[in-house]
Parts: sequence; structure tokens; C-alpha cells
Amino acid sequence: MTVSNTTTKITYVGDGKNRTFGIPFPILSAADLRVVITDSEGVETSADGQFTVNMAQKQLTYPTVGSRVPTLSKDCKITILRQTPLTQDIDLQSGHALDAEELERGFDKLTYVLQELSEKMSRALTYKVSETNEHTAEEYLSKIAASLQAAAGAAQQAATAATQAKNAAQEVSSSVNEHNASQTAHNDLRNLIAKKQNILTAGPGVDITDDIISITGAGGGNGGTGITVDSTLDSESTNPVQNKVIKAALDGKQKTLIPGPNVSIAADGTINFTGGTESGSSTGLTGLVVYNERGYSKAARTGNFRTNIGTREYKFITLELCNADGTVWCTPLHSVVGYGNRSGNFATVYYAISASEFEGNTILADDTYGIKITLWY
Repeated sequence: MTVSNTTTKITYVGDGKNRTFGIPFPILSAADLRVVITDSEGVETSADGQFTVNMAQKQLTYPTVGSRVPTLSKDCKITILRQTPLTQDIDLQSGHALDAEELERGFDKLTYVLQELSEKMSRALTYKVSETNEHTAEEYLSKIAASLQAAAGAAQQAATAATQAKNAAQEVSSSVNEHNASQTAHNDLRNLIAKKQNILTAGPGVDITDDIISITGAGGGNGGTGITVDSTLDSESTNPVQNKVIKAALDGKQKTLIPGPNVSIAADGTINFTGGTESGSSTGLTGLVVYNERGYSKAARTGNFRTNIGTREYKFITLELCNADGTVWCTPLHSVVGYGNRSGNFATVYYAISASEFEGNTILADDTYGIKITLWY
């Protein structure tokens, strides 16, 4: 017969069920077949003795029931290949007739061997066509291995260079980010400085030197444009510095008592008479208490004080509004009668001063006034 089929092997992938595989190429004998199993890791193992061949149906069964080998799984492969023996089986006898079938069978066997050698050579390493055979196969393989090793070294160097390039790129990127951050901070600082400079811009009547603001203009009615500060407290002030607010706060402060002649004032505010003369029942004991009342108002006022009068029996007490000079009394001056409630050696004196007694009284220009106290016996 003719041999037109050049196939010498076939590979199937397992499915966990199938055990029968077709043989799509011609063979002279079942003994010429080899079976190789490839597992999921790519490891190849011979399956000799674990399969059977049906020459009539051209089918191979793997695994056999008796082999106790599991059915080929999905991640494994089976390869069936022909390996014709390299022998010559025809023995021609001199003087005998030639058998055409026997001769053709011998030619077929030679063809099968050539096909199998061709398939095997297709999987082998070969020299270039133009290369002379100056090396043995072992030397040639060593040369290839050296080339592979050099290629691996070059690949490693390339990988190292790539890593270094990547690191350098990251450093450049980091430097760019730091530069951008620095530039942003610089711009923010410039903006802050610009804003500060905008705030410290001198206007009319103002000079700014080294962040020190100096008022250079004149105030009041002289046509100046600077800020005017009043020299005295004035509740009617309309100047930018509203000292009337300060005056209002001072108006609310408690009056300060200052002792005058013949008087001492204890820490608790008790007024004690310390001197003076008395003659007869018509003479009184006199002392002076000075009130320091900053930002005073010429309004009616009432008050009381507690005084130590010792063991004397007083008939009545008079109070006279006077100036703050401890040696000079204002005369004539208004006189108001005080009333006291005695308890032991002490008496509580109540007094009332009308607003009219302050009107036109120039003695109050320094914000102080006195009350002359006379105890009559």
C-alpha cells in the first residue's frame, strides 16, 4: 500500500471520564505504540503496561481496568506515538520468487521509520545550515548554555537598571513635590507679607516706620487729620477717642475717704475723732472728712458714716459742705443737720446734700470736697 499519512503521534486532554482514544495513523504492530502521560506540572511519565490496543478498530484504551490507574483528569494529557523498530525483517532467498506484499511491507516500515525520525528531529536542537560541524553535540549545548547564562545575566542587569531608574524617577518626583510645596509656602508667605503691608499703609496724619505707627497730624479745630486725644475728661467729647466712656466708668467708682484734721478713718470706714477742743455745753467737737470723687456729678446725694464719739452725750450733729483744704473752711456754707443713732461709743450719722448746694461751687474743680462734722454737747 502507499503511505500518504505523515502523522506519527497525537495528544488528547483528559476529561475525567473517557478511557478510549483513536489512533489516526498507520502502524504495523500494536507493539510499535508508546503512551506518555503528562501531569498538571508538565512532568511526563511512560504508561507502558497500562493500556491495550484494538488493531481492527484502531483504538487504544487507557487505563486498563486491571492497572488500577485513575481515569485521565482534566488537567492531564495523554500522547500516543508510533515507534517502529529499526530492524529489517525481509530475508530474500536466492532463486526464490519475490513476494510483492512482503517487499511493500518492508518499504512501508522504512517510511514509518523516516517519518518518526523527522518528527523527532523537529523537536531537536540543530546547527545552522551554514555552520560547519566543528563541535560535538555536547560542546554545542555548552555553548548554548553559556549564551543562555549570559542572557540571564544581561536580563538581571537590565532589571537592576530598571529598578534604579524607577527609584531615581521617584526621587525626582519627590524633589519636584518638595519644590512645589516650598514654592507654595513661599507664595503664601509673600501673600501674608503683602497683606500685612496692605494693613500697615499709612493714611493722612499717620507715619509708619519699622511697623511703628506715629500720629503726625494736628487734631481739634486746627484742620489736622490725626487722631485727637482729649487732655481732660469731658462727657460731651466727640473726638475719635471717646473718653466719655472712660469717664462713665470712673463715675461708677466708690468715693474715697481722706481724713482731715481731728479725724482718722479705720480700714472698715469708721470715722474717729482724734482731737479738737470743747468748752461748755455749747461747744462742739469738729473734724473734717474729705471725699475724693473723681468725675463727680453735681447731683443730690445721701449717705451715712459710723463714728466713734466715746462716752460723750451729744445733743445734735451738724454737717457743713466745704472745700478739701484741711485748714481753711468755706464760709459761709450750707449747713445740714445730721441725725445719729447711738450704740455704745458709736453713732451712725445720716446726711443729705441737695443738688443746689453743688451748683456754682468752684471748690469742687479738683473733684474733691469736704464735709465738716461737728458734734454738739
